[in-house]
Amino acid sequence: MLLRKFFSTSPFAARVAPFVVFVLLTALQDSWGKGMTLRPDLLQAQLTLEQQGIQLKFDRNQFYPSLDLIGSYGYNGAGTVYNDVFSQYANQSSPFWSYGAQMNIPLSNVSARNTLKSDKVTEKQDLLKLKELEQNILVEIDNAVKEAQSDFESVDATRQARIYAEAALDAEQKTYAVGKATTFEVLQYQNNLTTARGQEIRALANYEEALSNLAQQEGSTLQRRSLDLEVK
Repeated sequence: MLLRKFFSTSPFAARVAPFVVFVLLTALQDSWGKGMTLRPDLLQAQLTLEQQGIQLKFDRNQFYPSLDLIGSYGYNGAGTVYNDVFSQYANQSSPFWSYGAQMNIPLSNVSARNTLKSDKVTEKQDLLKLKELEQNILVEIDNAVKEAQSDFESVDATRQARIYAEAALDAEQKTYAVGKATTFEVLQYQNNLTTARGQEIRALANYEEALSNLAQQEGSTLQRRSLDLEVK
């Protein structure tokens, strides 16, 4: 969006090339920042790595002794008929309870060690996948920004061509009005103007598509449309 705002309000862009380069660099860095914070696939990869870290902490805890306190409480019912049983249960006249402690001391714990080794490997793989995804996102955003820049330049070029075609048609119509041009020549200029307008519209559509693609690569499509999605 920074590209669009600057170029659309600056008719002298060719005279301020150094500033344009700075604006483009700023736009690229801004897009990178959005991609690193908004891309859903990157957020999912970060969450997966965080979950794997929690799993590793759990695996390490399996090497330590554990002490569990256990207990139970309830009611009994006894009798020769069902009515007696349910009556005692309903009246809570025969309670029972128990309590105690259970200690587990891992010795060789081969299974837990193998699980820990396996989860360490998985964590390293997840970290490598995350770094690779970050690099891919930076490249994808860079390409999307360049595409948007190129399409905007096409918009500017086709706009200038359309303005020229309008001026040429106006001059030709004035020439025709004084009898120095033919109807065929005027129609040719009208056809040139129609073609120039079509090319400008196509260039504008390409630019809008490039901006949409850039928003997709940034993960900012909802933000660009001023939409707020809350997951409850």
